[in-house]
Amino acid sequence: MAPGPINLGLIGAGPWGKIYVKTIAGLADVRLAHLASGNPDSMSLVGSDCKISSDWRVLISDEDISGVIIATPPQYHAEIACVALDAGKAVLVEKPMTMDLGEAEKIRKRAIANKAFVLVEHTHLFRPAYREIKKMINSLGPVRGVWSSGGDQGPHRSNTPVLWDWGPHEVALALGVFDQTPVSVDARILERREVEDGVGENCHLNLIFSDGAVADITIGNLTDRHRRFAVFFDDAVVAYDDAAPAQLIEYPAQPDIGEPKGEGRAIPISSEMPVTVAVREFANAISNGDTSVASLDQGVEVTRILAQCQERIG
Repeated sequence: MAPGPINLGLIGAGPWGKIYVKTIAGLADVRLAHLASGNPDSMSLVGSDCKISSDWRVLISDEDISGVIIATPPQYHAEIACVALDAGKAVLVEKPMTMDLGEAEKIRKRAIANKAFVLVEHTHLFRPAYREIKKMINSLGPVRGVWSSGGDQGPHRSNTPVLWDWGPHEVALALGVFDQTPVSVDARILERREVEDGVGENCHLNLIFSDGAVADITIGNLTDRHRRFAVFFDDAVVAYDDAAPAQLIEYPAQPDIGEPKGEGRAIPISSEMPVTVAVREFANAISNGDTSVASLDQGVEVTRILAQCQERIG
Protein backbone atom coordinates (compact mmCIF):
# COMPACT_ATOMS: atom_id res chain seq x y z
CA MET A 1 0.00 0.00 0.00
CA ALA A 2 1.38 3.45 -0.92
CA PRO A 3 2.06 5.75 2.03
CA GLY A 4 -0.49 8.48 2.69
CA PRO A 5 0.13 12.20 2.31
CA ILE A 6 2.18 14.22 4.77
CA ASN A 7 -0.29 15.90 7.12
CA LEU A 8 0.63 19.49 7.88
CA GLY A 9 -0.76 21.96 10.37
CA LEU A 10 -0.81 25.70 9.69
CA ILE A 11 -0.81 28.30 12.45
CA GLY A 12 -1.94 31.68 11.18
CA ALA A 13 -4.33 32.56 8.35
CA GLY A 14 -3.19 36.06 7.53
CA PRO A 15 -1.75 37.08 4.13
CA TRP A 16 1.09 34.53 4.23
CA GLY A 17 -1.09 31.88 5.84
CA LYS A 18 -3.49 32.12 2.91
CA ILE A 19 -0.56 31.64 0.52
CA TYR A 20 0.35 28.44 2.36
CA VAL A 21 -3.23 27.19 2.14
CA LYS A 22 -3.21 27.68 -1.63
CA THR A 23 0.29 26.24 -2.02
CA ILE A 24 -0.45 23.06 -0.07
CA ALA A 25 -3.65 22.53 -2.04
CA GLY A 26 -1.59 22.46 -5.24
CA LEU A 27 0.93 19.85 -4.07
CA ALA A 28 0.60 16.10 -4.37
CA ASP A 29 1.33 13.94 -1.28
CA VAL A 30 0.86 16.92 1.07
CA ARG A 31 -2.33 17.72 2.93
CA LEU A 32 -3.42 20.61 5.13
CA ALA A 33 -5.03 18.65 7.94
CA HIS A 34 -5.38 21.29 10.66
CA LEU A 35 -5.55 25.09 10.71
CA ALA A 36 -5.20 27.18 13.87
CA SER A 37 -6.47 30.70 13.39
CA GLY A 38 -8.56 33.42 14.94
CA ASN A 39 -9.60 34.56 11.47
CA PRO A 40 -13.42 34.37 11.34
CA ASP A 41 -13.20 33.50 7.63
CA SER A 42 -11.04 30.42 8.26
CA MET A 43 -13.79 27.96 7.31
CA SER A 44 -13.98 29.48 3.83
CA LEU A 45 -10.23 29.09 3.30
CA VAL A 46 -9.91 25.32 3.67
CA GLY A 47 -11.71 22.15 2.73
CA SER A 48 -14.23 20.38 4.92
CA ASP A 49 -11.66 17.71 5.78
CA CYS A 50 -9.37 20.25 7.48
CA LYS A 51 -9.78 20.67 11.23
CA ILE A 52 -9.97 24.24 12.52
CA SER A 53 -8.95 25.38 16.00
CA SER A 54 -8.75 28.82 17.52
CA ASP A 55 -5.98 27.63 19.89
CA TRP A 56 -2.65 26.73 18.28
CA ARG A 57 -1.81 24.40 21.16
CA VAL A 58 -4.72 22.18 20.11
CA LEU A 59 -3.20 21.89 16.65
CA ILE A 60 0.21 20.97 18.02
CA SER A 61 -1.32 18.24 20.19
CA ASP A 62 -2.97 16.70 17.12
CA GLU A 63 -1.30 13.31 16.65
CA ASP A 64 -2.21 13.25 12.96
CA ILE A 65 0.06 16.23 12.29
CA SER A 66 3.69 15.57 11.27
CA GLY A 67 4.78 19.14 10.55
CA VAL A 68 3.76 22.60 11.68
CA ILE A 69 3.96 25.76 9.56
CA ILE A 70 4.17 28.93 11.65
CA ALA A 71 2.81 31.97 9.79
CA THR A 72 2.04 34.23 12.74
CA PRO A 73 3.55 37.64 13.61
CA PRO A 74 7.22 37.08 14.57
CA GLN A 75 6.84 37.82 18.27
CA TYR A 76 4.99 34.50 18.60
CA HIS A 77 7.40 32.35 16.58
CA ALA A 78 9.72 31.24 19.38
CA GLU A 79 7.04 30.09 21.82
CA ILE A 80 5.09 28.21 19.17
CA ALA A 81 8.19 26.64 17.66
CA CYS A 82 9.50 25.40 20.99
CA VAL A 83 6.16 23.83 21.95
CA ALA A 84 5.93 22.15 18.54
CA LEU A 85 9.49 20.82 18.75
CA ASP A 86 8.88 19.45 22.24
CA ALA A 87 5.87 17.64 20.78
CA GLY A 88 8.13 16.02 18.20
CA LYS A 89 6.79 18.00 15.24
CA ALA A 90 8.90 19.26 12.35
CA VAL A 91 8.62 23.04 12.02
CA LEU A 92 8.59 25.43 9.09
CA VAL A 93 8.79 28.97 10.45
CA GLU A 94 8.29 32.13 8.45
CA LYS A 95 10.95 34.82 8.49
CA PRO A 96 12.08 36.40 10.67
CA MET A 97 12.71 33.23 12.65
CA THR A 98 12.58 35.52 15.68
CA MET A 99 13.73 39.05 16.49
CA ASP A 100 15.73 37.96 19.52
CA LEU A 101 19.02 36.06 19.36
CA GLY A 102 18.39 34.30 22.67
CA GLU A 103 15.07 33.00 21.37
CA ALA A 104 16.70 31.81 18.13
CA GLU A 105 19.34 29.88 20.07
CA LYS A 106 16.62 28.40 22.28
CA ILE A 107 14.77 27.11 19.21
CA ARG A 108 18.00 25.52 17.98
CA LYS A 109 18.61 23.78 21.32
CA ARG A 110 15.04 22.43 21.41
CA ALA A 111 15.31 21.13 17.84
CA ILE A 112 18.57 19.30 18.54
CA ALA A 113 17.34 17.91 21.84
CA ASN A 114 14.19 16.55 20.21
CA LYS A 115 15.92 15.50 16.97
CA ALA A 116 13.31 17.54 15.13
CA PHE A 117 13.69 19.29 11.78
CA VAL A 118 13.33 23.08 11.38
CA LEU A 119 13.12 24.90 8.06
CA VAL A 120 13.39 28.68 8.22
CA GLU A 121 11.41 30.01 5.26
CA HIS A 122 13.64 32.73 3.85
CA THR A 123 11.55 32.70 0.67
CA HIS A 124 14.15 33.87 -1.82
CA LEU A 125 16.54 31.05 -0.95
CA PHE A 126 14.01 28.78 -2.66
CA ARG A 127 13.70 30.90 -5.78
CA PRO A 128 14.87 29.02 -8.91
CA ALA A 129 16.97 32.04 -10.01
CA TYR A 130 18.88 31.99 -6.73
CA ARG A 131 19.35 28.22 -6.87
CA GLU A 132 20.83 28.65 -10.37
CA ILE A 133 23.22 31.34 -9.11
CA LYS A 134 24.39 28.96 -6.40
CA LYS A 135 25.15 26.33 -9.05
CA MET A 136 27.10 28.86 -11.12
CA ILE A 137 29.41 29.72 -8.22
CA ASN A 138 31.29 26.47 -8.77
CA SER A 139 32.34 27.55 -12.25
CA LEU A 140 32.53 31.35 -11.82
CA GLY A 141 33.86 31.70 -8.27
CA PRO A 142 35.35 32.99 -6.08
CA VAL A 143 32.73 35.59 -5.13
CA ARG A 144 34.08 39.15 -4.93
CA GLY A 145 30.94 40.68 -3.53
CA VAL A 146 27.16 40.88 -3.41
CA TRP A 147 24.83 43.78 -4.09
CA SER A 148 21.15 43.55 -3.20
CA SER A 149 18.20 45.87 -2.92
CA GLY A 150 14.66 45.09 -1.84
CA GLY A 151 11.67 47.12 -0.81
CA ASP A 152 8.20 48.46 -1.45
CA GLN A 153 5.82 51.24 -0.46
CA GLY A 154 5.01 49.41 2.77
CA PRO A 155 4.05 47.41 4.60
CA HIS A 156 4.48 49.57 7.68
CA ARG A 157 4.09 46.93 10.37
CA SER A 158 3.65 47.95 13.99
CA ASN A 159 5.17 44.68 15.23
CA THR A 160 8.09 44.27 12.78
CA PRO A 161 10.61 47.02 11.95
CA VAL A 162 11.94 47.28 8.39
CA LEU A 163 15.25 45.76 9.46
CA TRP A 164 13.51 42.58 10.59
CA ASP A 165 10.84 42.55 7.88
CA TRP A 166 13.05 42.97 4.79
CA GLY A 167 16.50 42.30 6.24
CA PRO A 168 16.20 38.52 6.77
CA HIS A 169 15.76 37.94 3.04
CA GLU A 170 18.82 39.91 1.95
CA VAL A 171 21.10 38.69 4.75
CA ALA A 172 20.11 35.05 4.11
CA LEU A 173 20.83 35.47 0.39
CA ALA A 174 24.29 36.85 1.13
CA LEU A 175 25.12 34.14 3.67
CA GLY A 176 24.07 31.46 1.23
CA VAL A 177 26.48 32.80 -1.39
CA PHE A 178 29.49 33.33 0.87
CA ASP A 179 28.89 30.26 3.06
CA GLN A 180 30.52 32.05 5.99
CA THR A 181 29.61 34.64 8.59
CA PRO A 182 30.80 38.25 8.20
CA VAL A 183 33.67 39.55 10.31
CA SER A 184 32.24 43.08 10.32
CA VAL A 185 28.67 44.41 10.28
CA ASP A 186 27.45 47.98 9.88
CA ALA A 187 24.01 49.50 9.41
CA ARG A 188 22.45 52.94 9.13
CA ILE A 189 19.08 54.56 8.45
CA LEU A 190 18.96 56.28 5.06
CA GLU A 191 15.51 57.75 5.56
CA ARG A 192 12.87 57.61 8.26
CA ARG A 193 9.52 59.41 8.36
CA GLU A 194 6.02 59.11 9.69
CA VAL A 195 3.50 57.73 7.20
CA GLU A 196 -0.24 57.33 7.37
CA ASP A 197 -0.18 53.82 8.83
CA GLY A 198 3.06 53.89 10.85
CA VAL A 199 6.74 54.63 10.36
CA GLY A 200 8.59 54.22 7.08
CA GLU A 201 12.31 53.51 6.80
CA ASN A 202 14.99 52.80 4.25
CA CYS A 203 18.17 51.18 5.61
CA HIS A 204 21.64 50.30 4.37
CA LEU A 205 23.58 47.26 5.63
CA ASN A 206 27.23 46.53 4.95
CA LEU A 207 28.66 43.08 5.68
CA ILE A 208 32.38 42.42 5.27
CA PHE A 209 33.75 38.88 5.09
CA SER A 210 37.17 37.45 6.00
CA ASP A 211 38.58 37.62 2.46
CA GLY A 212 37.53 41.26 2.07
CA ALA A 213 34.41 40.46 0.05
CA VAL A 214 31.43 42.66 0.84
CA ALA A 215 27.64 42.45 0.83
CA ASP A 216 26.11 45.86 0.03
CA ILE A 217 22.42 45.74 1.01
CA THR A 218 19.65 48.35 0.80
CA ILE A 219 16.14 47.64 2.13
CA GLY A 220 13.10 49.74 2.88
CA ASN A 221 9.37 50.39 2.80
CA LEU A 222 9.66 53.89 1.34
CA THR A 223 10.54 52.82 -2.19
CA ASP A 224 9.00 51.34 -5.31
CA ARG A 225 8.45 47.59 -5.17
CA HIS A 226 11.55 45.68 -6.26
CA ARG A 227 14.01 42.94 -5.36
CA ARG A 228 17.32 42.75 -7.17
CA PHE A 229 20.30 40.62 -6.21
CA ALA A 230 23.70 40.46 -7.92
CA VAL A 231 26.79 38.33 -7.32
CA PHE A 232 30.16 39.62 -8.56
CA PHE A 233 32.94 37.39 -9.85
CA ASP A 234 36.27 38.26 -11.48
CA ASP A 235 34.94 37.59 -14.98
CA ALA A 236 31.18 38.08 -14.71
CA VAL A 237 28.23 39.41 -12.73
CA VAL A 238 25.13 37.23 -12.28
CA ALA A 239 21.96 38.97 -11.16
CA TYR A 240 18.27 38.33 -10.73
CA ASP A 241 15.40 40.78 -10.73
CA ASP A 242 12.13 39.26 -9.59
CA ALA A 243 10.09 41.81 -11.55
CA ALA A 244 11.92 41.51 -14.87
CA PRO A 245 10.71 39.39 -17.83
CA ALA A 246 14.09 37.63 -17.84
CA GLN A 247 14.71 37.20 -14.14
CA LEU A 248 18.28 35.90 -14.31
CA ILE A 249 20.98 37.71 -16.32
CA GLU A 250 24.73 37.22 -16.71
CA TYR A 251 26.56 40.54 -17.26
CA PRO A 252 30.16 41.31 -18.19
CA ALA A 253 32.53 41.85 -15.26
CA GLN A 254 32.51 45.26 -13.63
CA PRO A 255 35.04 46.65 -11.14
CA ASP A 256 32.71 48.10 -8.52
CA ILE A 257 30.10 46.34 -6.38
CA GLY A 258 26.78 47.96 -7.26
CA GLU A 259 23.77 47.72 -9.52
CA PRO A 260 24.78 45.77 -12.65
CA LYS A 261 25.14 47.80 -15.86
CA GLY A 262 25.25 47.09 -19.57
CA GLU A 263 23.80 44.37 -21.74
CA GLY A 264 23.54 40.85 -20.37
CA ARG A 265 22.70 37.31 -21.40
CA ALA A 266 19.40 35.86 -20.16
CA ILE A 267 19.66 32.51 -18.39
CA PRO A 268 16.55 30.29 -18.55
CA ILE A 269 15.10 29.20 -15.21
CA SER A 270 12.04 27.45 -13.86
CA SER A 271 8.95 29.57 -13.15
CA GLU A 272 8.07 27.58 -10.01
CA MET A 273 7.09 29.72 -7.03
CA PRO A 274 9.64 29.66 -4.18
CA VAL A 275 7.03 28.92 -1.50
CA THR A 276 6.07 25.80 -3.47
CA VAL A 277 9.69 24.67 -3.42
CA ALA A 278 9.92 25.37 0.32
CA VAL A 279 6.79 23.42 1.28
CA ARG A 280 7.74 20.48 -0.93
CA GLU A 281 11.24 20.34 0.58
CA PHE A 282 9.72 20.58 4.07
CA ALA A 283 7.40 17.66 3.33
CA ASN A 284 10.29 15.65 1.84
CA ALA A 285 12.39 16.28 4.95
CA ILE A 286 9.55 14.94 7.13
CA SER A 287 9.11 11.91 4.89
CA ASN A 288 12.85 11.15 4.96
CA GLY A 289 13.28 11.70 8.71
CA ASP A 290 15.70 14.56 8.09
CA THR A 291 17.25 16.07 11.24
CA SER A 292 19.82 18.33 9.56
CA VAL A 293 20.35 21.74 11.12
CA ALA A 294 21.66 23.70 8.10
CA SER A 295 18.55 25.84 7.66
CA LEU A 296 18.22 26.26 11.42
CA ASP A 297 21.85 27.33 11.79
CA GLN A 298 21.43 29.85 9.02
CA GLY A 299 18.29 31.20 10.70
CA VAL A 300 20.21 31.70 13.94
CA GLU A 301 23.05 33.43 12.07
CA VAL A 302 20.65 35.74 10.24
CA THR A 303 19.16 36.68 13.61
CA ARG A 304 22.63 37.30 15.04
CA ILE A 305 23.61 39.61 12.17
CA LEU A 306 20.35 41.56 12.28
CA ALA A 307 20.72 41.99 16.05
CA GLN A 308 24.17 43.48 15.40
CA CYS A 309 22.66 45.76 12.76
CA GLN A 310 19.97 46.81 15.24
CA GLU A 311 22.68 47.81 17.71
CA ARG A 312 24.37 49.97 15.05
CA ILE A 313 21.10 51.68 14.13
CA GLY A 314 20.14 52.19 17.76
